[in-house]
Amino acid sequence: MSVNTVDRFQGQEKNIIIANLVRNWNSKDSHRMSTHITSFERINVAFSRAQNLLVVVGAQNLFSKVPVNLRAMDSADTRKLKVYSGIMSRLNQKGCFFPSSCLIDEPTAEKIKAEYKEANQNRGKKNYNNNKRFHKNNNREVKA
Repeated sequence: MSVNTVDRFQGQEKNIIIANLVRNWNSKDSHRMSTHITSFERINVAFSRAQNLLVVVGAQNLFSKVPVNLRAMDSADTRKLKVYSGIMSRLNQKGCFFPSSCLIDEPTAEKIKAEYKEANQNRGKKNYNNNKRFHKNNNREVKA
């Protein structure tokens, strides 16, 4: 098994590829999308190197709206198309598109989210207490 970025994967092929597109933005942040997501060349590399199975993990509602830059074949012009939407539509028509609910049921997902939220809150408290202890210990006067 190997893990790589799209750029480092150029020219390689694997039996199975899992493309991780897990990322969510606020609608206000949509202008700051990574070129890994909006560049057709990178999408082509990510999605065309699987020999037997391609698994794409990502937020359907987000990616179906993402405009991708496509270069014209006969000029230097570019145009923006919602490529992911078309890919997802074709996969869905072929019966190859599965929602996350087929992998994990809603109660389990909610339980995991709650545990994650609690762990982050506890981590924040722990960091706060560690910082407080650090400052307390470093503010002591050193007596000779």
